[in-house]
Amino acid sequence: MYIHKAQGRNPLLHYDSNHPKHLLDSLPKSQTLRVVRIDSDATKKQEDLSEMYTKFLERGYPKKLLLDIKNWALTLKREEDLCEQTEHSRNKKRDGGGDVYYVGQYGPYSTEVKKSVIKHFPLVNTDETISKKATQEA
Repeated sequence: MYIHKAQGRNPLLHYDSNHPKHLLDSLPKSQTLRVVRIDSDATKKQEDLSEMYTKFLERGYPKKLLLDIKNWALTLKREEDLCEQTEHSRNKKRDGGGDVYYVGQYGPYSTEVKKSVIKHFPLVNTDETISKKATQEA
């Protein structure tokens, strides 16, 4: 059985929050997987998945993303999922990915700064000083 604290609010991150898109897109899947692993009753699992879908929808997550994840979750078998670790996740932990992260101080203009950095990243990436610094720390 999936258990959650009774609260008067929705503690999930809003989709418009200033977090990386890949993190926001992965949250519904990881939380849905949690429901699948915890719920042993199929009917209760469907109810909890619908509740999870609604909560993420209220927080601005795209319907298509949520429907795809919900449909994926309904195909999972709890017993198999408890034992299985995919080859992709093992490789990702070893390889480190090669992603570039921008860390900045949060403030009232963080969303605009984020958009500007993303928009102009190809130009910023051509700067030799920044490129050398990024490859040294990787």
